[in-house]
Amino acid sequence: MNQRWTLNVREFGPIAEGKIEIRPMLFFVGNNNTGKSYAMTLLWGLLALGRELFPDIPQRTQAYRKCEEWLTERLGQENVTVDDAAQELFVEWFNSLLRSQRRTFLEFLLKHPVDAKDIWISNYSRQRPIRIRWKLGARRFSSGEDYVQFPLNPESLPNETERYRMLKYVCWKLLMDGLSSPMYPTVNLTAVRSAREPVYLPAARTGFMLTYRTLVQSLVASEFSFATDDTLAKSQLPFPTMRFLQELLGLGEPTTSRYGDIADMLEREALSGQIQRHGGPIPAYEFLPTGLRHSMPFHVTSSLVSELAPLILFLRSALDYHVLVIEEPEAHLHLDVQRLLVKALVRLVNRGLCVWFTTHSDTLLEQMNHLLKMSSLPPDIRANFQTQFHYADEDVLSPDAVAGYQFTAGASGKTVIAPLSQDSNGFIVPTFSRALMDLLTEATSLHEEGDIQ
Repeated sequence: MNQRWTLNVREFGPIAEGKIEIRPMLFFVGNNNTGKSYAMTLLWGLLALGRELFPDIPQRTQAYRKCEEWLTERLGQENVTVDDAAQELFVEWFNSLLRSQRRTFLEFLLKHPVDAKDIWISNYSRQRPIRIRWKLGARRFSSGEDYVQFPLNPESLPNETERYRMLKYVCWKLLMDGLSSPMYPTVNLTAVRSAREPVYLPAARTGFMLTYRTLVQSLVASEFSFATDDTLAKSQLPFPTMRFLQELLGLGEPTTSRYGDIADMLEREALSGQIQRHGGPIPAYEFLPTGLRHSMPFHVTSSLVSELAPLILFLRSALDYHVLVIEEPEAHLHLDVQRLLVKALVRLVNRGLCVWFTTHSDTLLEQMNHLLKMSSLPPDIRANFQTQFHYADEDVLSPDAVAGYQFTAGASGKTVIAPLSQDSNGFIVPTFSRALMDLLTEATSLHEEGDIQ
């Protein structure tokens, strides 16, 4: 993840205002109905659908003209760098598109008429600036980690249409490089998603796993564009949830993947069994407990199995994705399993996958704090700690890799989003601390009353 930027919202659903800086690991905490899922859905939507904000024909806005002038002045030049000033031009252009289409965009995402007074991106930064290369005789756009390359014909400079395609390519590369699909992804007529589209695992996964075969029948033929798709527009499920069901349908047989060993760990240490896929037009998923010969449908297994099954299936799949969004990953999990899950999520982050989640679990965050604290230990002490408590090097979490945000409803009922502070022991989470202190106060009072009697 080479770039950082901050998502800003104002008067968005239940949220009065807030700023969220993206990090490889990102989490939201707060009371119920404070807008955590709204914000996470918006983040996912920007990554998955943000390309759709660019119109087919350029709108001659001031923001666009500034980007076009910048590129036109540099056509064919060597060593073109998209410096800080240019980055701001492209971010402002994207913001103008987002603001002008935010109502349609949000209604499509949430399947409900939700507006926002303002949504924009700010505080853009990048570890290494993007460079623009020109290649004589090339026929297509291409890119690398810190460059984009465009064809160049010395006999004629790119026309307006070609310049617009270049500008979209640069803008999207700046904002979403390594997070989502490229601006012009390879077309796969049999796929419902673009390569590298972020994965979204909704809340209530048990319910979806028990009913998905029925739900998914109405989604098989759905298309992708938020601007034109009537089938999706009429659905009552939020778009990320529909995409989850579509992807679950098309996962295919388990394959060798970058995260397969983490899926194995969850099956072995949390489930004591395996998730199995039974083929067909709409495949069925079942659970095979260790030591048994026949698999079991999810409705006769523990909710632990059906809650973790989607994560395990996606980790083992051949899907290409760089961001994993999970709503309440701790749901239905015993405290020991929550701790194991944190270890799995941190390992994913350390392998380059961004993991963003909402949570109500103090156990989950306390375990994460332990993995953060390990990063500050002297090497010899850390090695002894890891040996004693069975941690590996990839279980250590860097403080710079993670950010947390508290969603708090004010007197007006509207939510304010505030960053959580970190100290040497990890994150301080007021929403959990207050509830635990209230319990402690009650417990102390009960013991004192008992002593009096």
